[in-house]
Amino acid sequence: MNSLFASYLLTAFVLTLGLPAAQAAPEPAIPVSTATGEALYSRFLGRWKGSLEYRDYSTNKRVTLPTLLDVSLSPDRKAMIWQFTYDDGPGKIVKGAERITIQPNANTWTEVEVEIKQGNTFSEVGGTQVYQLSNLNSLLQSARAVLLATGVGEESSKPVDVRKTLTVESDRFVLLKETRLQGMPFQFRNQYTFARNSANP
Repeated sequence: MNSLFASYLLTAFVLTLGLPAAQAAPEPAIPVSTATGEALYSRFLGRWKGSLEYRDYSTNKRVTLPTLLDVSLSPDRKAMIWQFTYDDGPGKIVKGAERITIQPNANTWTEVEVEIKQGNTFSEVGGTQVYQLSNLNSLLQSARAVLLATGVGEESSKPVDVRKTLTVESDRFVLLKETRLQGMPFQFRNQYTFARNSANP
């Protein structure tokens, strides 16, 4: 699998740049502490099995790829490392990774594409994007948490609004990404659907 296709798959999840989009007044921030940060991340940690469904920009058709996801704490325990494995057919395996940081004091979700190295270290290889989060408290308070992450990005050299909806349960989570040109309705871009991978605890 060539690096161009790998980059395309990651672009389905990561835009070059994301900044908070205009929205209603943000909810009160959660007090910051290491314990709180790790509690937020605990909802995602572990091994997951599912799929990535994305819209092919060249044909406007939807494509589904079997996908594995391994989520662990970063060495400094201040972020998560999401490691993806995409199955694009016999002998076609694509891998990618991201460092994801939730900042309760600012209600933000930050993504950076990274490369995993020996010793579980990593280096940043892509741009940083920041989303404003709504309903962050639900990760600590609800068995079924629904978060909304909003920002701005670029598609086909045009600015777009980006909206991600994360639905998190104990054994399942879904991440839906939608985008829109200014003044237009949101359109589907991709969706990750995962269940906990009990075969690989």
